[in-house]
Amino acid sequence: MALTAAHCVTDKQADTLKIRAGEWNTQKKTETYPHRDHKVEEVVIHEKFNQNGLHNDLALLFLKEPVELDQHINTICLPPRDFDFDGSNCVVSGMKMC
Repeated sequence: MALTAAHCVTDKQADTLKIRAGEWNTQKKTETYPHRDHKVEEVVIHEKFNQNGLHNDLALLFLKEPVELDQHINTICLPPRDFDFDGSNCVVSGMKMC
């Protein structure tokens, strides 16, 4: 499974999407370790996603096969299910590829 921005996958079919794991530099063709592409099986957009204000701008991409972890491909830590973010400032970092 992969996490992405809902606005990047709204109105897209799962079979037209893929995720790329292990990409370090999109500006170069050669890298120390090779990236791996994975096909998407299902897209689940946050039920309270609001396109106008980009509130709850989250989507889960369920993959056709698991991502094999490696020295350059790993997971992120997520808070417990009942963690309360109300009143918190959240910072996101990443690349917009949509």
